[in-house]
Amino acid sequence: MRTPLLLRIDALGLDAWQVHENEVIRVAVFDSTAQPAFRAWLEERPTRAPCRLLVDLADEAYESEDIPRVRGADRRALITRRLAAWFPDPAYARAIRLDDTSGQTTPGRERMLFSGLNQPATLQAWIDPLRATGRRVERIVPAAELLAHLHARAVGTRAQVMVLGRTRAGLRISLLMHGQALFSRIVGHSAAWQDELARTRNYLRAQHRVASKDALDALVIGTPEQLHTTAAVTEDDPSITFIPSERLGPNQMRDDTDAPATADELAPLLLHALRRAPARLGWAAASAPRRPGGLLLGGGLLAACLALGAGYWLHAQAAARAGAEHRARPSPLEAVPAQPTHDAAPAPPDDLAPSPEPVATAAPQPPLPAAPTPAPAARVQVPEPKRIDGVLRRPDGRHTIWLDGKPIEPAQAGLRMVPGNEPALAPSGLSAPRLRVGDLWPAPATTAHDTSDEDARQ
Repeated sequence: MRTPLLLRIDALGLDAWQVHENEVIRVAVFDSTAQPAFRAWLEERPTRAPCRLLVDLADEAYESEDIPRVRGADRRALITRRLAAWFPDPAYARAIRLDDTSGQTTPGRERMLFSGLNQPATLQAWIDPLRATGRRVERIVPAAELLAHLHARAVGTRAQVMVLGRTRAGLRISLLMHGQALFSRIVGHSAAWQDELARTRNYLRAQHRVASKDALDALVIGTPEQLHTTAAVTEDDPSITFIPSERLGPNQMRDDTDAPATADELAPLLLHALRRAPARLGWAAASAPRRPGGLLLGGGLLAACLALGAGYWLHAQAAARAGAEHRARPSPLEAVPAQPTHDAAPAPPDDLAPSPEPVATAAPQPPLPAAPTPAPAARVQVPEPKRIDGVLRRPDGRHTIWLDGKPIEPAQAGLRMVPGNEPALAPSGLSAPRLRVGDLWPAPATTAHDTSDEDARQ
């Protein structure tokens, strides 16, 4: 289930392959209009198997251009703009720097090769079912780029060379150098491959892709019999060399369906190379493969977030309990008995107190005047503590804090900003305690007298 599913896409449609013991086995074939059937087939297969795509389309174009020699972000932005100018979907395009073999590049500029699909809709029609069924696409590699990688690993030459090979879509002619595909095209099976090779050489020289003095040796994958020619062609043109396909890698392939097999020398080579292709090959439209390091980093970040969230929750619970205990405790001002604001009448001494036995001759004592009702003592209204949600230092010298989500100035809450880079607060006129975001702070106490005075003034 974890073995990659290899998919080859060309003008004839899509065929699916799997590798078993160095043998590629075709497990499904779909024509160019069978995208719904392809999606239904995917839904019946395990979704854990990743997919890799081999794109063997004829509409891949190659354009060379001299761009200003810049660096860094300016160079990346320039390349992105040029890719968007050459191709309708830059996701299926790439840019590489070329060595100027013709010597015609202007000083201060560099030669770039832009390659990509002129009609990406053909490829996108097959990628959409993969995305819809939740498939993970690891690689999307053009056939020419994969052929260049395969040729560099097998032959190891760094010189320019023309490579010819047959696929079911036609005869592919490519210009390879340094493990890169500089040009590639597909012609029909019925075309005379010698004439097409000569026409391709002339085109590359006319476009200054190669110097006119370069011989451009040709490497033909297969035997003369497979190309319906004779070995005598090498005597007429010594620059042409035939190489058996098994010299480049495993070439065993088998069809596990009833579809007729087609002579295809490049298919097993390219599919084996696709199975071992490094991540740097292909277009950026493929989803990046998951790596253990990324999983560990993500797990570490998740653990850190959970720890911070737990700490914040515990702090909030502790603050809530402290506020509840503060509200439950009686104010020390409330425990003080009310004191009158005037001098009360002194009590009579014991010797002048009336006798418990009535005296007939004594004149009745006049009643003592009633003491005036004392005014109630000023009761302090202790406000409920509020949480400091945020502190903002403003460039104009004025500051803003948030108490329970409401923005006010520190002075209105009886606070002031502590000098320094740390956003800390302190009660007005005091240097301690220092309050920070998340702490509780009671607003300045207001008295009943103050309220009555305000009402009187209004």
